[in-house]
Amino acid sequence: MALKNSILAMVGLAASAAALADDALVINRTTPVDAAPIILSSVSLDHTNERTLGPVDVNAPGSPFSAVASLFVGGERLATGVLISPRHILTAAHCFDSDSDGVNDIDLDVAVLFSVAGEPSVVIPPAGIERVTLHTDFTGFDAPAVNDDLAIITLSDDVPATIAPFALHRGRPAAGQVVWFIGYGETGDGKTGYTPGTGSFTVRRIGANTADAFFPDDEGSGVNEVWQYDFDAPAGSGWLGGPGLGARLEATLGSGDSGGPGFIETENGYALFSVNSFVSGPAPAGTFGSGGGGMLVSAYADWIDSVVTPTSIGDLDGDGLVSATDLRALLMSWGLTGTPADLDANGRVDGADLSLLLSAWGE
Repeated sequence: MALKNSILAMVGLAASAAALADDALVINRTTPVDAAPIILSSVSLDHTNERTLGPVDVNAPGSPFSAVASLFVGGERLATGVLISPRHILTAAHCFDSDSDGVNDIDLDVAVLFSVAGEPSVVIPPAGIERVTLHTDFTGFDAPAVNDDLAIITLSDDVPATIAPFALHRGRPAAGQVVWFIGYGETGDGKTGYTPGTGSFTVRRIGANTADAFFPDDEGSGVNEVWQYDFDAPAGSGWLGGPGLGARLEATLGSGDSGGPGFIETENGYALFSVNSFVSGPAPAGTFGSGGGGMLVSAYADWIDSVVTPTSIGDLDGDGLVSATDLRALLMSWGLTGTPADLDANGRVDGADLSLLLSAWGE
């Protein structure tokens, strides 16, 4: 992530959001310009833990961000995720899809690390992962749009009660809303870009930006699913308009921040506003004049709820009844992995899942 005063960094300690406009700029496109995923393609385990490059969350037991985890994906990639229930972690789907075809390529090969005081305090190996569920409409990063880039990791057991999940923001997004980023990705310099090797599995960086533009549902519902910001230089407004947040707060995302949270402050504390997904042009990623953004969780709350708290086995559409629409959804997922239709969690949608669904028919 990048910070304005020539440091790239991620989410800030609390800042108070001012009065918000009713609407943000709505772009009549289904995808931001020059969008690119923000997962680190490969990371060495001897990465630097340099703490002088940008604001760093103290990682103390009292940190409000202890539920933000680093992810070791496929044994080679760094990503970020956020706890949304005692055994569910929300992240980005493209972290699991190496060839952008909308399919989970690494199955359950992901380790989850929650850190306190700069050290892993809770480590969940791949053996502790029950399921990885990609959003049903995700067809690959920017293939054809950046929308639907969400995945939920289901753990085999609850995390310790000392790690408190975050609530979803379910309200309407607004222009100028201050969004706080948290992530384990690369830092660097706002003039020259990222510093390779600064992604870390144990150092949470902090920063913020504002909601400048929204993008609608690529399936045509009209609901805004994606938000975008611009990375403003210390002087002047960015290419999407609106003032910046100043040299100590304005930030962008870096490699390894994929799947990390964007928070807004509410009267009840931090609420999960978005999942970080992409960086974008027009300037080179990580430099002033570039941008980035992610998925609005309010647009996907129903899908998230259906994975976290399924109504009954076989009720794939969440309408409270196992019926023909659920049968159709299961058959369309036949042979796939990491989908809600894998009712018995054996890693593939098959005849056993069909039998379970039919046994619950009409319930």
